Amino acid sequence: MTTIPTAATSSTSSTAIASTTTSSTASSSGPIISLEIDETVPSSTWFIAPASSKSHTVSPVWKYFAYFDVGHHPGMKYFRICLICHEKQIQKKVNCTKYYSPTPLVNHLRQAHKEQYEEYLILAEERKKKSEVATAVSSMKTIKEHFPTISTTKEKFNHQYAKWIVDDDMPLTAGQSMNFRDMMQVVTKIIPPDYRTTVDILTAKKVKAIERLKVAIKGKYFSLTADHWTSLANENFGAITLHFIDNFKLKTHVLSCTKHENGASAREMENQLALSMESWGLDRGCFIGTVTDTAANMNSLVREIEGQWNTKYSRHLYCTDHTLQLTAVIAFSGSIAANNYAEDS
Repeated sequence: MTTIPTAATSSTSSTAIASTTTSSTASSSGPIISLEIDETVPSSTWFIAPASSKSHTVSPVWKYFAYFDVGHHPGMKYFRICLICHEKQIQKKVNCTKYYSPTPLVNHLRQAHKEQYEEYLILAEERKKKSEVATAVSSMKTIKEHFPTISTTKEKFNHQYAKWIVDDDMPLTAGQSMNFRDMMQVVTKIIPPDYRTTVDILTAKKVKAIERLKVAIKGKYFSLTADHWTSLANENFGAITLHFIDNFKLKTHVLSCTKHENGASAREMENQLALSMESWGLDRGCFIGTVTDTAANMNSLVREIEGQWNTKYSRHLYCTDHTLQLTAVIAFSGSIAANNYAEDS
């Protein structure tokens, strides 16, 4: 890999890159930024060019990408380079097509940069609200505009569709069924949203819900339920559930559900538990109890917590339903039933 000495370092953010000093030969094209060359980008200096497309000023996704200067790379006219990947010493170019569509850029964020993708969704929602307010203030609505437009109706439908997916535990691809679409066409011309639109809606709602929940649980005492299971495909999963009391009402929320590649060992569950508490901002000083089943790895998990976490109030409680179920099994089909039968005889 070869490094080209330029005006900024490879860890420069997109804002800093935009403000770097241009050279005398490239002042018309934009500032030079450093580039580690590999197989995915041309092996020569590249520049940031000024935005020209309307979408560049409308969609906030463009803040995460830079252009190739066509004067230096005429073949890169429709490509953009990811600044997030660039900071990690990875050179990733994304094809925006001849229409300069932001969709491929959004797809790249969704697949490779979860944190920035969620940030983009928030920025897009804020920009949309500001645009709606500005439009409402600048112009008086006509009688026709008081009736719901197709786009407004479609947006409401998309959100109701996403709510149906979650509330009824439907697959995200339910709306892609041709029979389902044909049925919907009987009552409306609106086509059910595709998979990506549904994921975008649900992700935006998830981000807002997380922020509200963080505010609600701050400073409150809580307990956690830890559980694990093995699927029919022999894959191991673990789940952490939060319990706390708010305004004299018991609240329960799932903090995480994670696939464990190395099995649901005590160490794997402890790592998931610690990461969940950290990501949600939970104070270990308010941690008052852990509820688990009676499995050996769960007992080891709690012993590790009590020995290493220095939690003042934490206690280990077994799940009541699980204990009753085990007791019933032993009583009617296990050693207890056999011993009692022998004594009665």
